[in-house]
Amino acid sequence: MIDLKKVREDIDGYKKICKDKNVDIDVDAILSKDDKRKESQQKIDDLKHQQKELATKKDYD
Repeated sequence: MIDLKKVREDIDGYKKICKDKNVDIDVDAILSKDDKRKESQQKIDDLKHQQKELATKKDYD
């Protein structure tokens, strides 16, 4: 499995490796989808935090 953190550190290097191995992979698209995944995960985490705060607040009311 490829570590996307390492890919981000050397995008051009990974593109060259793929080209040299005749592997047709859109590295930019993969990184873009990973960015969207991270944004979605952050939204989920924020909503869970809000939910927890509301549940705690409800207990005090």
